Amino acid sequence: MTQQTRIRNQINIALQTAFTSTLELWIRPTSLVILSVVLKCIKRLVLTIFSVIGILSLALDSQRFSDSGKKVLDIARLIPTIYPIIFAAVAGRFYKNLARWQLEHPQGVRVGNLEQVFGSQSLAASFERLLFVRAHIPLGIIIFALWSLSPLGGQAGSRVLYFGENSIETAGSVYYLHPSYQVSRTRSPTWIPQFQGNIDSLYSASLISSPAQKKLAHDLWDLPRIPQWRTARQPEHGKWYKINNDTIEYVSLLGIIVQGLTLGHNLADLSSWENEKVAPSIQYLSRGAPESIGGRFSCDVEAIVLETEMTCKPSPNTPGCVASRRRIDNPEAENHLLDGIFGQSLLLRDRLLNWRDAAGINFLNRASPTDAYLSSEDMPYGMQSRVNWTRINSTRGIDAKAISRRMTTSFNTFCRPYKRLVLSLPEKLEGASTSDPNLPPFLNSTDATATITNKVYLANRAWVTVLIITTLILELLAVLGFALRFMIRGPDILGFASSLTRENPYTPLAAGGTGLDGPDRARELIDMRVQLVDVRPKDEIGYIAIRQVRDIAHGDSNEGSSESDVAEINVTWQPLPKGRLFV
Repeated sequence: MTQQTRIRNQINIALQTAFTSTLELWIRPTSLVILSVVLKCIKRLVLTIFSVIGILSLALDSQRFSDSGKKVLDIARLIPTIYPIIFAAVAGRFYKNLARWQLEHPQGVRVGNLEQVFGSQSLAASFERLLFVRAHIPLGIIIFALWSLSPLGGQAGSRVLYFGENSIETAGSVYYLHPSYQVSRTRSPTWIPQFQGNIDSLYSASLISSPAQKKLAHDLWDLPRIPQWRTARQPEHGKWYKINNDTIEYVSLLGIIVQGLTLGHNLADLSSWENEKVAPSIQYLSRGAPESIGGRFSCDVEAIVLETEMTCKPSPNTPGCVASRRRIDNPEAENHLLDGIFGQSLLLRDRLLNWRDAAGINFLNRASPTDAYLSSEDMPYGMQSRVNWTRINSTRGIDAKAISRRMTTSFNTFCRPYKRLVLSLPEKLEGASTSDPNLPPFLNSTDATATITNKVYLANRAWVTVLIITTLILELLAVLGFALRFMIRGPDILGFASSLTRENPYTPLAAGGTGLDGPDRARELIDMRVQLVDVRPKDEIGYIAIRQVRDIAHGDSNEGSSESDVAEINVTWQPLPKGRLFV
């Protein structure tokens, strides 16, 4: 039987079974059509969700935490996994439909362009076609650029929404106890015995605190301390200086009371005033070692008015306020700031005597806690030996400047309780007034700025833009691919191995003829065995083709046509030899 006769017989068999095959094709793919429609709907829905996530991220920008925001964030974190899958499905289908449409175009299509379009089914494949086929470089660059949107859109999805903080500033007023404006308990000698116990307790408690606590920016009651100003510096009046709370000493070991602005869990910057006081012309006497040697220190008057800016962060686990920066204000302070301390000599004498005894019992052969503190001892209550004050200014002795700084701290710590025998104020200051407006405490007020800091969702607008743009481009590819599908008339033969059997004289024609799509042809020829061989073994130059292989195991030589009767095709062939030339 000649080759033409075999082909004619195959065509006749296909025509005889055309009616039956048509019925089978209409009945059998119904479920596949439904599945295809469902998958298309899912892809459209997912694409819509991508755009909605971007829009919702913008809507959640600067919003506090919520259950709905958490759901949006959880979905956004899945986008890097889902986006490349959906992109590959949509873009791959578009390029395949574009290749099929070009193949049916009246003017045809160049094989190079067809290979470049149809072969670009992934990012790697598009780069491979651009690099090796090089049929149409601009077209290849465009295809590769479109495929590059897949990882870009996926990464954008995970970055559109994140956690952050949002701050809102509000103005208000705070109140604080100004130490120079409070009524001194030493104005009347009868007051001293009444309050001496409280004074001694506050002074000794501050002095006995640990070395680490003495260096903190707050006292034992979490009240902010005011740092000392180093008088050796020549500051610019009105210029703010930042405070390093790790390397400073404080005006007093007792802090000041700051109250008034309701902060909750917010942040506020407030300004407060504080006086650094060193008593004018007072003398401090100390018994040193040996016993015949004593210490006598003469201190000159100096009043420094500091404006200190504080940052308050109320929290159950952290102190309220910390000094952040300061400046010198009113350098020529009037002496009335010190009148409350040095106004009456007799009261001053009594106060200094009380200072000597405020730290507790003094042993004759031991340094008093105040002496020990002035000599830079970290633990003043350690029962140290008497201080040898002759070592002052020696290379390995006691620094006079350090004594001056510690005396400032000690004296202010002792004087402060005379001015402040309370550690807190009423929560509502407006309700603290009495029938007599002249009764203490007298409060100063200052402006404050409360910064309300909340944990919120923040949208990255740049990544939201990238996500929306890439999704819109993907939507466009989906619409174009869907439109091209209705413009295609022929079967889908691109990309299927079963298409190699179409119009092949060495394989039988499947039921349904040449009009079958690739998937339908594959199902028709599902059991047919094929082989790549040389079908002209006796010629000088061979010819490579795919042939049908007899299924010896089942004893069937007519595979691949389902239940159709296909004539057996006998082909002279040989396996592909090495070194042979082929047409």
